[in-house]
Amino acid sequence: MNGVRLIAQYLGANRRDFLLALLCVAAETSLELAIPMLMAQVIDEGIMARNLNVVFTDGGLMIVCALAALGLGLLYARYSARAAMGTRRQPAGGRIRAPSARPCSTCRSCRARCTPPAWRSC
Repeated sequence: MNGVRLIAQYLGANRRDFLLALLCVAAETSLELAIPMLMAQVIDEGIMARNLNVVFTDGGLMIVCALAALGLGLLYARYSARAAMGTRRQPAGGRIRAPSARPCSTCRSCRARCTPPAWRSC
């Protein structure tokens, strides 16, 4: 639980996107887990009992579950990307200074020896 509190500190204004991504991935996972159970029902009650009504209704339900899981997966990707980019814009909720794109005065003369992370952190 402490890990969730630590992550919540860094989210700040992006908490909504993070929670929506979490809900989308949970719903997507539950739909993906329902598909094999429906397949077992199609085999047991539809094919073995020669009941085409069960085959078509459960087969259609499997298609709906797969399409819904696809949509939720796309939403998960969108919300998680928005949350990740938002936390990058304001690291640690504004408590940590973002790295500067310009080198400091001591690194300008020795830019050839400085690696990019070194002169960006000045």
